[in-house]
Amino acid sequence: MLVITAMILIMAGTGTMLEYSVSFFGLDLGLVRYVHNKLSIYFTVVLVLMMITGLYMYIFPVLNRHKKQETNQ
Repeated sequence: MLVITAMILIMAGTGTMLEYSVSFFGLDLGLVRYVHNKLSIYFTVVLVLMMITGLYMYIFPVLNRHKKQETNQ
């Protein structure tokens, strides 16, 4: 959870800097674009993994309840 939070903050910060062409803390916009581009791959992978595990956690109680009903019959 901490990893995706840090990535969200970095992606949002660099995305805002690119959108408005503003350089904070003296960072070059080329460097900001490079960081945003390279981090987006990892951000996507982590986000998809979190979506898959979240979907499993959402569906698991239903599957578990269904299995318990079958064994009780």
